[in-house]
Amino acid sequence: MNTSVRVLGIALAVLMLAARVFGDEIEDPASRRTPSQGDNVAEVVLIVPEDAEVWFDGKKTRQTGSHRTFWSPVLTPGKTYSYKVKARWLENGRSVEQTRTIDVSANCISRVDFAKPKREPIAPHRGNLQDAAFSPDGKLLATAGGEQRIILWALATLRRLGEFRGSGPLAFSPDSKLLAGSRQDDSVRVWDVSSRQEVRRLPAPRMASCLAFAHGGRELAMLDAFSGRLHNRLVLWDVKTGRSVFTSEEVPPGSGTVVFSPDGRWLAVGGGQPRARRDDEPDPKPRPRAIQPSIVILDAASGRLRRRVQGEYSTYQLRYTPDGKMLIASGGPQPITLWDAHTGRLLGKFGRFQGGAHGLTLTSDGRTLVYEEGSNWVCVRRLDGQLVRRWHVPVRASQLILALSPDDRTLLTGGLQDPGFRLWDITTGEEQFPTQRPPARRP
Repeated sequence: MNTSVRVLGIALAVLMLAARVFGDEIEDPASRRTPSQGDNVAEVVLIVPEDAEVWFDGKKTRQTGSHRTFWSPVLTPGKTYSYKVKARWLENGRSVEQTRTIDVSANCISRVDFAKPKREPIAPHRGNLQDAAFSPDGKLLATAGGEQRIILWALATLRRLGEFRGSGPLAFSPDSKLLAGSRQDDSVRVWDVSSRQEVRRLPAPRMASCLAFAHGGRELAMLDAFSGRLHNRLVLWDVKTGRSVFTSEEVPPGSGTVVFSPDGRWLAVGGGQPRARRDDEPDPKPRPRAIQPSIVILDAASGRLRRRVQGEYSTYQLRYTPDGKMLIASGGPQPITLWDAHTGRLLGKFGRFQGGAHGLTLTSDGRTLVYEEGSNWVCVRRLDGQLVRRWHVPVRASQLILALSPDDRTLLTGGLQDPGFRLWDITTGEEQFPTQRPPARRP
């Protein structure tokens, strides 16, 4: 009897806590001081028509005006909560009603614009979007589609500047003068961006899985993920001469990401786990296999193996911090892991969605991560684990393509099953349009 009463009491306490977080009306700014960072509350900014009525989780609010600011009760840091927000207003004599679900977290700001009409993604490709890349000078954008067409854009206006015959992966040279892409004719092509002329053709069995220019722009690293069932290989090419600098098979199976260290001395490669050969005899007593390291670090001059890093079961994207001391990986099952680039020691991990993360990018100051979390959610998080912002991207794909502009302002998102892409302001999570770019701000 006492046990039943105790269980009932615990259940009621949980329900009361949930009601306190989600059921109470969000506080009006006139009734309290503006919260500061560390108060563990979430700020919600709504942009609505002047005459709109607004409800949070079914409870009507009292504020008026086009810009309305609310604060949640105190939240547990590191957790994500949701509010269902309904807005109703008159438009041309007719009642308009919209409902949005807002994810909030402690010490973060969420903005929702009910007045902005929903827009379709920019969809220039007939096939699915395969890859996208911003030029390092911030002036150009390149997108690759499944129809074997690469489009070059002027980023400020999204005016098309030209097209190339090819597909992803894509890579700009550090001086933004060259663009590399793959072709289905077993080659990688390098084009001069200004003249739109091909300047180099490099052999590649089937199609490359990742391309990366060295910091000097003369060498191009190419991952060939289709060269074998158990082993892949990395080839470093001299773009000027078209000769191979080295070839290394010391890379994980299914390798799909390669990055140069900031000083150009090392190459980090991420992949997955080995598969059994088809001609192997089946094991009558199958035993679980030990997880093999999914990250390797190679000498960028010779291709010699320097270190194997355990990584997760699969590593999809890698990024070095600007000082070269830390290697950041997205993968699965843990979405984000942080590794000491010199020792291979695990430094930390975060991400609440245990299904893994594919897309990953890092701001130029090395302090903020932007990555895919959950089912088509974009997450902006500090390297110390603090969540800054999180929003949903309307795509049909299960994997997001992410690319961040060099000024850390514009995030491109697309899906591997969608032909289009969208541009976002990562400081607000609001969709961006080329003719109305916001002033430069860091997240």
